Amino acid sequence: MQKPTKAVFRPSFVLTSAAAACVLFAQTSHAATVMEWDASSWSGTGAWTDSTAGEQLTNTVGTVTKAVDSTTFAGSGKQITTTVYNGSSGFESDASSLLGGLKEFTISAVIRVGATPGAGAGPAGNGWTYNAVTAFEIGNNNQGEFQFGFDNANKLNGAVGLNGDNFVGGGTVPADQWATVAFILNQDPNNNGTSTEYNLSTYINGVLQGTSGVLTYGGGTGEFIRNSPFGVGFNVVGGGDRRFLTGDIAHLRYDNTALDQATLTADAANYLGTLENVPEPSTGLLALVGAAFAAARRKRR
Repeated sequence: MQKPTKAVFRPSFVLTSAAAACVLFAQTSHAATVMEWDASSWSGTGAWTDSTAGEQLTNTVGTVTKAVDSTTFAGSGKQITTTVYNGSSGFESDASSLLGGLKEFTISAVIRVGATPGAGAGPAGNGWTYNAVTAFEIGNNNQGEFQFGFDNANKLNGAVGLNGDNFVGGGTVPADQWATVAFILNQDPNNNGTSTEYNLSTYINGVLQGTSGVLTYGGGTGEFIRNSPFGVGFNVVGGGDRRFLTGDIAHLRYDNTALDQATLTADAANYLGTLENVPEPSTGLLALVGAAFAAARRKRR
C-alpha cells in the first residue's frame, strides 16, 4: 500500500478557525445533509449540538477536549479548531433517528490521526476492529450497523452490517497530518434502477481509495441502517471493546445520499486549500475492485 504524498497548500487559500464550519463542505445546495458538527461551534463542555437538526452528542466516555491547533496554513497563517481524542474518550449520540432507516449515506470528516492507536485497535483485514471516527456495533450479522475509522497502521476503513458483514479498505493517512476522509454507502451503484444493490467506497482528500463489488442488501435488519445510538471518536459496542480513536476531528458530516467524487474533491480543496499530489489508490486496491473486500467478514469478539 502506497503512502499518500504530502499535500501542498496554495497561498491563495484563506481559513479562519471561526469560519471552519462554513468553509468545509460549502455547497450551493445540500438539503441531503442530515447532521453536521464543527469543533468551532462546541463550547468545550457539555453537549455538542449539530447545526442541521439539533442532534446532540454527549461526552459519555473519558474527556474529549477542544483546542485551537498549532497548524497554520500557507498564505493565511490561520489555525484550526478541533476536538481532541486521547485514545480512551468519545461522544455518543442521544439517538440515531436521523440515520435509522437509511439505505445510502456519505460520512465525511476532517481528521488528524495520531501515531499511537487507541484502545481496541486491530490489524488490517477486519473491518470492525479499528480506531473509530464514528460507529456503532450490535453484534451478529445483518444488524444494520456501520463503522468508519482506521486500523493500527492508519489505513482508512469502512464497514456495514447489511449483507452478512462487509467492509472496504483504503489508503494511509500519515500520522499527525490533516486530511479529509469519506465513507460512502451507495445504493444502486450501477444506476440501473436496482435498488436492492449497493457498494462501499472510501476517499482521502477527494481521491478514491477503495471500493467493494456490487452487493445485495440482506433481509430484516440488514435492509437498512439500524436506529441505534452511535459514537464519535469510538465505536458504541453492546458490552464489548469500544475501539477508540487517538487523534482529532475538526468537522463531521452525515449525508443521506452518496456524494459524487467532484463534490468530495471540492470539499477537500475548500477546507485544506488546493491540494497537489493527493494520495493515489494503490495498484493492489484497484485490482481488488469488486473482489476481496466484498465478501470479507468481521472477526467476532
